[in-house]
Amino acid sequence: MKPDNFSAMKKYPLRTLIYVIATGVCLLGGRSASGQTNSDSLKRNAVYFELLGPGILYSLNYDYRITERLAIRAGFTHWTISFFGESTVTGFPIMMNYLSGKNNRHFEAGIGFVPTLDSEEKNSWFSVEDHQKKETDITVIGTINLGYRYQPRNGGLFFRINFSPLFGPIIIPWVGMSFGYGF
Repeated sequence: MKPDNFSAMKKYPLRTLIYVIATGVCLLGGRSASGQTNSDSLKRNAVYFELLGPGILYSLNYDYRITERLAIRAGFTHWTISFFGESTVTGFPIMMNYLSGKNNRHFEAGIGFVPTLDSEEKNSWFSVEDHQKKETDITVIGTINLGYRYQPRNGGLFFRINFSPLFGPIIIPWVGMSFGYGF
C-alpha cells in the first residue's frame, strides 16, 4: 500500500513548510534582482520593530529582498507573563513576503511560521506540596500576512500595518504594526 502524501504533510507540518519555503528561495533566489541597480527599486535590507504580529506581543525583524517583489524575513521575540506562575515565550518569526505596488506604497502578502520555546513555571498554591513545577514545550505557529507597507524606494523610515492571523490548534485573528528603516 502506497503512503498517502497528504497524511505525511499532516504528520510533519513543520518539515513540509520548511521544504516549501526552501524550494521557493532556491527557485527564486537564483534570479538576479535586475532592478536593484536602478534607483527606482526598493532597497534590499530593512530592520524594524513590530508591535503584535507574528511575534504575538512584539518582535525585532530583519527583511532581505531576494528580488524586487520577493523577500524573506527573520525575527526575534522574548517575553514573560506572570499569573499563577510565570510563562516565558521565545520565538523566531520566519516569513516569505511578496510586495506589489508602485512608488512608496505597497500591498504585502506573506506566509510563514513562528517556532517558539514556551517555558512555564507553575506555583503550587493549590496543592499540598511546597515546590514549583517547570514545563518547557516547543510549538510551531503558522501565520500569514496581508497588509499595507509604506517604504520609500531610496531607503529611510518605513511603516507597515497588517492582518496576521495565527494558526495553531485554533485560528486567532491578529494584527501587527511595524516601524523601521530600509537601507
